[in-house]
Amino acid sequence: PARVYLAGRIGAMLAVGGIVLGKFSILSSSVIADSILMLAVGLDLVTTSLALAPRLSEERAMRTQAQNALDQEKVSSKRQLESRIAEQTRRLLEENRELSRLSLTDALTGLPNRRALTESFAREAARAKAAGQPLSIALLDVDHFKRFNDTHGHAAGDQCLRVVAREIRQHLPRTGDLAVRWGGEEFCLLLPNTHLDGALIVVERVRLAIQ
Repeated sequence: PARVYLAGRIGAMLAVGGIVLGKFSILSSSVIADSILMLAVGLDLVTTSLALAPRLSEERAMRTQAQNALDQEKVSSKRQLESRIAEQTRRLLEENRELSRLSLTDALTGLPNRRALTESFAREAARAKAAGQPLSIALLDVDHFKRFNDTHGHAAGDQCLRVVAREIRQHLPRTGDLAVRWGGEEFCLLLPNTHLDGALIVVERVRLAIQ
């Protein structure tokens, strides 16, 4: 492009030189001078256009490339932002589920706590009433726990409650049954669709396991 532009400039300069020579009567005809001038101007325009065309095309391609790169960067940034938002949302949901689980769990024994029993009892009572099914609930108390605690210490008392909770959990016959730490040394069993006779069998099995 530079050589083409230079050729046009040289042609224009030669034309101007010819016109100057015509003014000094070195070239005899002014018509020839005018023709040369028009030809020079046309040649200059053509060569200038030819010289600038690749540059303009290159700049256009560079702008297109830059725009494409910008668009890709926007898409990538949007995907990264969406991915971070999704990951943060997932973590928040997991943390909320964990907090909800902890709020319904007794920290010492790992059993559900009284709040969990309240929610489950309301749900199971409504279901039993609607289906016309029995619902049994049993309260368990560890005998002489205060004396055991005073004699062997609080650490041993905590271990005793954990063992009791483990035995209760292992000897419930169905997954729908619920064992809860009611508070202190008291525990509670919620037995859906269970008659009194069946509940007595369950709690006797638990009592013997603990004994």
